[in-house]
Amino acid sequence: MFRPLLIPFATAIVACCAVPAVATASTEKPVLSLEVSRPRMLATVANLNSGEFEIQVRIKNNSEKPQLVSPYLRLEVQDSDGNTVKPSRKLGRFGRRPRGCPLPKLKFDTVAPGESVTRKVKLSRYMTDPDYILAWKLAAAGIYKLVFSYDYDPSQLLPRCKEDCESHGNPESTWNRAWVGRAAKTLELRVHQK
Repeated sequence: MFRPLLIPFATAIVACCAVPAVATASTEKPVLSLEVSRPRMLATVANLNSGEFEIQVRIKNNSEKPQLVSPYLRLEVQDSDGNTVKPSRKLGRFGRRPRGCPLPKLKFDTVAPGESVTRKVKLSRYMTDPDYILAWKLAAAGIYKLVFSYDYDPSQLLPRCKEDCESHGNPESTWNRAWVGRAAKTLELRVHQK
């Protein structure tokens, strides 16, 4: 039975649409899927811009064996017309860093069958993008779509190391054992001015 989420003194819409993860057969359940939940508070321009409004994205392992999961999720913010809202801040994630390979320092999560790992998301400081530390300052109320995607391929990580390490091709390295593929989820969010 469907029960709507009621928020006192406000109308809020939460609609999530799944884009299936890559699977080998159309009837096969995807290995990983994303689930998005939002706080019960009213989404306003102020609490989204301040970071008070925290969204949780769970990466769920639907397979029958443990999966190693990348620490990164991409996020695209779209306005009600479907246009991409550009981040107000975009800092390079891998700027100056000490010598040595950065890949062993990345934290991959092992997710047991049927279990999930959660990424906490704030638009005011988005830390899980693979390339940047991002932030969005919404200028106006309206309906926004937040498109989250897990899109992992180890070949995208290797160029980040300038040392040409021997460990890059090691099949036992965490970045080579993590699940390779794509899963996505969209959260539609009605944002109020106050």
